[in-house]
Amino acid sequence: MNKRKFILKKSEFCFWIPVRSIFILKDEFPKNSLTEFCAEIKKLNNELKFNIEGCFDVSVNVEFPKEVRADLEERLCLKDFNPYTFILFKFCVNIDSRMHNFFEGNTSKPAIVSLENIVYVIEDTISDLFYDFMFKLIMCSVVAKPGGICCGTVTLYINDIFIKDFPGFHVEFAGIHKKSKDLDWPHLCRLPIQKVWDWAEKIPGFLESKSETSLGRAMAAFSYLFSSLYESDAKLGIFWAVMALEAIYCNSNTGLKEQLFSKAETILGKIEKDKKIITSIYDYRSKIIHGRYDFSYQHSADFRDQEKEGKDYYDSYEIAVAMLIGTFQYMVEHDIYELNFKYALTNKGANI
Repeated sequence: MNKRKFILKKSEFCFWIPVRSIFILKDEFPKNSLTEFCAEIKKLNNELKFNIEGCFDVSVNVEFPKEVRADLEERLCLKDFNPYTFILFKFCVNIDSRMHNFFEGNTSKPAIVSLENIVYVIEDTISDLFYDFMFKLIMCSVVAKPGGICCGTVTLYINDIFIKDFPGFHVEFAGIHKKSKDLDWPHLCRLPIQKVWDWAEKIPGFLESKSETSLGRAMAAFSYLFSSLYESDAKLGIFWAVMALEAIYCNSNTGLKEQLFSKAETILGKIEKDKKIITSIYDYRSKIIHGRYDFSYQHSADFRDQEKEGKDYYDSYEIAVAMLIGTFQYMVEHDIYELNFKYALTNKGANI
């Protein structure tokens, strides 16, 4: 049976996530805010429950263990140097006779479920769903507490048996606070993670990682701003950020820039300083799409762009991200899933 012995009525999936740093925007500068993050995530315990295709009932528990299991410490070479705090996600799965439903799907014939099939589903299909679930929770956390997070390789154990590793990830939005503060626009806040999660899971297709609405497409584009740990896609960040903004604000293919920024000011407030940066967001996206922007090679140690205007690009990128997060926060606070705009013609000089 070796590691296959974990096939039990109840299986516990434990994902160990080494966190290097978490930054939440506060006051004038981002601060290392792991303690605040941990406290909020713990509040979600017993609230995060879901069902997989009517076949498995799942409960989720989040812990922040003070000690790391010995074999994990050895695998990650942490004995002499441990720069991490670990988040431990525990998914408890009740595996019962409904397992057959998972294999039968829409067929009328009973499925023949072999041990190999069950092992494959548990080790691969279900564990991938759980990893995806954790990633979405991190996405919601960043919307709730704008800033950044850096996580190392994620390790999965099922019933204390090592199964496999998943890639780490990071996102860096520390610069958006200073830039939005310099412009006095848009204004970002900090929301409860639970509130953002409750809102997000109502987005059609969100839990299934499928974009079915304009907001779903925006969330899908937002997910591409999160890079794998040792790579950076910041040079394409403005592409994904504007795609997300257009999905929310634009309802036709004409006058996209005008649609986006006139509607965004309705939601986020008027921008009074340096309106040129609004135009630069589209200028840089256009240069990237049409091959007119110089940037470093993939896997290059220097992921900052090589052009002399590199700083201007990052200013534009950070404002685009700030606009996107500010829009998400507005929609969370008003519990809405679509922005509809009506135009009205007014004549202040007329008596109506």
